[in-house]
Amino acid sequence: KASEAATEVKRAVPMTTYGTFLFRDALIIGAGFILPAMVAGGIKSSSSMDPQTADKVAQLATPCVMQTLITPIHLFGLNLYNQPVATTNERMKAVMKTYPEATGVRMFRFLWAYGVGGLVNKELNQRARDWTVARYASPSA
Repeated sequence: KASEAATEVKRAVPMTTYGTFLFRDALIIGAGFILPAMVAGGIKSSSSMDPQTADKVAQLATPCVMQTLITPIHLFGLNLYNQPVATTNERMKAVMKTYPEATGVRMFRFLWAYGVGGLVNKELNQRARDWTVARYASPSA
């Protein structure tokens, strides 16, 4: 197998794969940075949940839940590269074959990257803003 890998010819990544991954990445950024505030607003207006708790729930849940939509796009992009010639039916079967496992793994990954990471990022940004105002803003007379 090592000799096969050494003689294997690398092929260019198709533009369709780049396009698929660009679309996937745009959705991931939206799921991590834009949607949580919208979801939190919906939670606040439709429940009696504390606003800070709603923000945290939305930040943790939204990136994970969005993986149910984003993972098939990711798998489709991989399939476009790995199977350059395939029918639509073959591509869909390949995506669905690994969808459950891949979605679970990606949910766990994005829980930490955009869920917990998003919460830590917001807290650190707020502390930096508060420090900057306390340090540099002149007191009102």
